[in-house]
Parts: sequence; C-alpha cells; structure tokens
Amino acid sequence: MHDDVGVGEVSLTPLCRKGLMVNQIRPTLTGVVIKTMVTHTVTYFIMGLLAFKILDYARFFSESSLNLMMRQTTDPWVMAGPLFQPMRGILFGIVFYLLREPLFGKKNGWLVMWIVLVVVGIIGTFGSAPGSLEE
Repeated sequence: MHDDVGVGEVSLTPLCRKGLMVNQIRPTLTGVVIKTMVTHTVTYFIMGLLAFKILDYARFFSESSLNLMMRQTTDPWVMAGPLFQPMRGILFGIVFYLLREPLFGKKNGWLVMWIVLVVVGIIGTFGSAPGSLEE
C-alpha cells in the first residue's frame, strides 16, 4: 500500500508477531495534518476564550508590565489570532507525521507528544514568554 491515502482512509501494513499476521494502522500525512489542524484550532480558541474570561486578560495586560511587550486584547491582530491557528496546526501536523513512529506507533505515544509540546512549546519556547526559561 502507499502513504498517499485519502483523509478518511488508512494505510494498513502487515506485521508479523509470533507467526501471526497483524494489520497495523499507519497514519497518513493528510490525515495527521487535518486532524492536528482542526484539534489545535478548536483547542486554541476554547482555551484562549476561557483564559481571557477567567484570568481577566484585558485588565492584566493593561495594568501589568505585559503592556510593554504584548499587544492589548482589543488590538485587531490579537482578535484575529484564532484565524492564524490553522496554519500553525498544519506545521504541528507535519512535525507529528515526521515523528509518527514514537507518537503513534507506541503504547504511550500520547504522553511523548504531550511532553514534547510542554518542553518545546512552554518551558523552552523561543521567545521570552512568561513562565519560559528566557523569562
């Protein structure tokens, strides 16, 4: 079978375990990218909305020193943030596809994915974000 299968289809690769032929579902590039893009965009929007309301971002960003390095929540670019997340989801999906063996081929692959996202995206982010190593 080939890897360029449609969104709803999967590629099956036969595996031999103890003399038995087992079909292993192999994620396709298109499937991983679309699922990641949708999941990231929806999660970003919901968590951003919850954080905005619960943590009172409007007041916090205007009254703290964050107003020196971050745009106010009323800025059009900030309000348009969720519109750019599908592009970010595509990039995440490509990386997840490249790392498909440790992420999707192992029993605790979701844990590996979570650790990678926390370490690279939160703790070791490339900007001087609050809570990162650069702060």
